[in-house]
Amino acid sequence: MAKAGGFGGRPTPGATGRQRPMRSVDALVQAAIAAHRRGDTAAAEAGYRAALQATNRHPILLSNLGALLKADGRSEEAMALYGEAIRKQPGFSNVRVNLANLLRDRGALDQAREVLEQGLEHDPAHLESLHLLALLLLELKNRTTALAMVERALTVDPSHIPSLLVLTSVRLAEDDLDAAQGLLDTVLQRDPGQAKAHLLRSELQRSRGDLVAAKESVERGRNLMPEDDPEREIWRFNRAVLDLFAGDWTPSTWRDYETRWLAPQMISHQRHQHLPRWQGQVDQHPLAGSLLIWREQGIGEEILFLSLVRDLIAQGQPLVLEVSARLQRLVQRSFPGVPVISQGDSLAGLDITAALPLGSLGLHSGFDQASWLRRRSPFLRPGAESDLARVRACLPHPTHRSRVGLCWRSVGSIYAGPKSIPLASFEPLTGQADTQWISLQHGALEPGEAEGLERLGIHRPDADFFHDLEALAAWIASCDLVITISTATAHLACALGKPTWMLLPAPQSFFWWWGNEGTHTPWYPSARLFRQPSPGDWDGVITQVHQALGSSIPSADS
Repeated sequence: MAKAGGFGGRPTPGATGRQRPMRSVDALVQAAIAAHRRGDTAAAEAGYRAALQATNRHPILLSNLGALLKADGRSEEAMALYGEAIRKQPGFSNVRVNLANLLRDRGALDQAREVLEQGLEHDPAHLESLHLLALLLLELKNRTTALAMVERALTVDPSHIPSLLVLTSVRLAEDDLDAAQGLLDTVLQRDPGQAKAHLLRSELQRSRGDLVAAKESVERGRNLMPEDDPEREIWRFNRAVLDLFAGDWTPSTWRDYETRWLAPQMISHQRHQHLPRWQGQVDQHPLAGSLLIWREQGIGEEILFLSLVRDLIAQGQPLVLEVSARLQRLVQRSFPGVPVISQGDSLAGLDITAALPLGSLGLHSGFDQASWLRRRSPFLRPGAESDLARVRACLPHPTHRSRVGLCWRSVGSIYAGPKSIPLASFEPLTGQADTQWISLQHGALEPGEAEGLERLGIHRPDADFFHDLEALAAWIASCDLVITISTATAHLACALGKPTWMLLPAPQSFFWWWGNEGTHTPWYPSARLFRQPSPGDWDGVITQVHQALGSSIPSADS
């Protein structure tokens, strides 16, 4: 906010008509600022507009009025004022940060990035710009450039806590827990009341399997924030994830899970806002038309939450399902009688009267015994028998008694490293007699993997498993068993009801649906979970699987 007395001296250049004396202009500015500080929005706005007219729209006053209107919920007007201030004063870095934050809130991450990068050309050492740009780059999945921004900020100020916290979050994503611990120790020594540090410490504790301590850190961080701080509610989502990890799927947990929509990175995922949000309870609040259930997350989560759709169907609620285009045919075949569209399709003619994001089904689904029993049967269906016959005809050894599908590597996930397994690690398993191994890996092979598949005798189908999930489902259906790390392939195999052996790191801190202990998950009755005996010990997991493979694998053809 502009300080009073900053507009004295000579008349403003470029002003036309009768000009106010500078003493009068300063009085206008002081009055506007005073009204702003006491919360009198109307008086402050009137004062700023009068002062703008008298000063040829001074950039500082444009910024002040923009901040006032932003706080009043008038973000469009605020953005226009910030843009005008920047055009008048391109090096006005604080205003660029304000504008970038508004763009970020709207999901316009590339525009926000451009605003900050242009500002850094004028002021290369502006810490707030470097920090916010690093956050944006992480959200844009450009970790390398984000780290470069963090390094620039820490070169300017090695004790800059926001940049240290960004670096901590990156180290956590890389599973470099010791480095994250060291950074958090540094931050909390300097500022024990740093709420964000306690949140990141909860993530570190969760990564180490200590869910109790992690939840305590979340609550400590929330308590350090002012009651009226909007970010305080976002922390309820972190609490929900911890409760879900612990198997607490009660309504209160799912209500906390709804606060995911307050996170900046979720803004761009919000769609269908023109439709009323469904409030649940089919019997008490019947809809005049259909309920649109729309996708919001990745393919794996999408499949997971599709397991809850049958609860609504059982209640007689007419539905329209919006799914990824890659899943559309599978889902249409699996839910006959339910219209299935892909994201971006027109809603015209579908008689939709309310909407709900797919991940919110937990809030409206039963978690009693009857509901879980309904979920025990497969909820996705592969193609027709003729499709499966074509797959079997492609097998190099169709007479082998058993077929095992294998997926060993994650592609594109920030957690790809910790949850992936080198292909060579599976050599102790692939020598089992009369068993055909089939690669269910999607994406391009990494160097050496083609030779590894040939050496291990693993058949690689001629199919694009990333784009063609129908083909992937058919190959999964042709297998007797699927052995996989945590990927969308795992979710698909489980949804098809295929016996699926999940190979998980320890502690498993990435995906709450697998939990942190135990060999089974109620979400997927056909799944069996194999966990590392200690962090990084994939050999121990392979030994467990080798022992389990000692018993016979039933044939899918028998």
